[in-house]
Amino acid sequence: MNIVRIAKSERHKSPQQKKQEDYDKDMRPLIENPHAFRKNWPKKKARINRKRRHHLQTLLQAAIACGQADGLSPELLKTVEPLQQVKKQGIRSLRQNVQAKLKRRKQP
Repeated sequence: MNIVRIAKSERHKSPQQKKQEDYDKDMRPLIENPHAFRKNWPKKKARINRKRRHHLQTLLQAAIACGQADGLSPELLKTVEPLQQVKKQGIRSLRQNVQAKLKRRKQP
């Protein structure tokens, strides 16, 4: 039985490595109420998905009403809009946030 051992340097990160990773990984919202972003982000994604599901449902009902027994035809499927990519706006990394604060401090 082969046991793979991970080197100590790979298992444990130094505090400097952890700090660098946190600078890139952690995000800060640029809005007045940062907790609102955390609560509203799932709602935003759900609204976009709901819009797409509603559109597909109306297409399917129209196809059934026209007498197409198999449902949606390939021509109708081409009219379905692709999934929207939900983008986070007003968000920047912790590194960018700290750099902006330091820049503001230097300005007279």
